[in-house]
Amino acid sequence: MSKLGTLAKIITFKDLMKLITGSPQLHSFVMTTTQSSLRVEGVAIQWIISFLIVFLSISVCVCKESAPKNLANDIQIKADNMQYSTSRNHADANGNAILSYIVNDSLVTLKADDLHADFDEHGNLTSAVAEGHVEIEYKDTKLLATKCTHNFNANAAVCTGEDVQLLQNKDELHGRKATLDIQTHVFTMQADPQEQVTCVVYPKKKEDKK
Repeated sequence: MSKLGTLAKIITFKDLMKLITGSPQLHSFVMTTTQSSLRVEGVAIQWIISFLIVFLSISVCVCKESAPKNLANDIQIKADNMQYSTSRNHADANGNAILSYIVNDSLVTLKADDLHADFDEHGNLTSAVAEGHVEIEYKDTKLLATKCTHNFNANAAVCTGEDVQLLQNKDELHGRKATLDIQTHVFTMQADPQEQVTCVVYPKKKEDKK
């Protein structure tokens, strides 16, 4: 074999070692395989390279699919006074603050005394903290709280207060903490350890069932 061919095989092997040092599974696999691979022609090394490319491509795809997607669209913020910092991508809305956005083709409206919002470099809303007389409306459901923290990258919101209320038609649910799944808009109500969640359900009348 020529010196050029030997040098190419050595460089390829070193490059492979760099690729697999970050993966214990690949390191174990290659260490048991390369002992016999180096004694044959370059076909074995090409096979290992092909395996690594496929493995890494699948890993990247899985990571991308598992990451939650920010579902908030058509975001609007209104208030009596508003300040925006371009260096921090941060907005402070004070006095009758209203945040509205679309999720799954449905309008969500959040009202509060004050609202603090953060955006990413592309202008997407990543988080929002609403404080004071917080009111969230979604279809026929309304939530009342003292403070709500939204994480739009995780599609989750946590609302707290002395009496967090979840109202739907005439039915009521009371607690100290409500967790909201923004994607499905399923609320989970919690109470203090020494207390219980209170639920008030009004039976539907015959005319309501029609």
